[in-house]
Amino acid sequence: MLHAFTGGKDGESPACPLVFDSAGNLYGITYAGGKYGQGNVFRLVPNPDGTWTEQVLHQFTGGKDGSTPNGGVTFDAAGNLYGTARSGGAYGYGVVFQLSPTPSGGVKYRVVHAFKNTRSDPGAYPGGGPNVAGGNLTFDASGNLYGTTNGDGRNTFGTVFEIMPQ
Repeated sequence: MLHAFTGGKDGESPACPLVFDSAGNLYGITYAGGKYGQGNVFRLVPNPDGTWTEQVLHQFTGGKDGSTPNGGVTFDAAGNLYGTARSGGAYGYGVVFQLSPTPSGGVKYRVVHAFKNTRSDPGAYPGGGPNVAGGNLTFDASGNLYGTTNGDGRNTFGTVFEIMPQ
């Protein structure tokens, strides 16, 4: 066992695929738990003695940063980590987020896209449905990001989206 989640600040319900970085660290999300109860993004770092240490990289507040991430995470060619939060965000319908490494060894969080659930932006609830592990985001050779939304079940019933990160 690498880490046993407590349901506290370290998170709970890690239900999505994990990814490794080039240094052998393991990254993932928890659907719930964390400081605000809205899930988090974590990194497991291997120690020389064979144990692993969890580092929480972002704790979702349920506000504009999103809540209940459930679509897994993926890296771009520059080493930025991307994922989806199923709800929250500026319009309440979820977000695509990016965590970028900082020179000090930390990460900087930013929302790449907040879903609106409108005619011009019909996406809602990216990464899968409630309590359903969604699919990972994926990049094409040009660096464009693709994923899916579940839709709200009334006005929209799911989308496939493309984002060109900057």
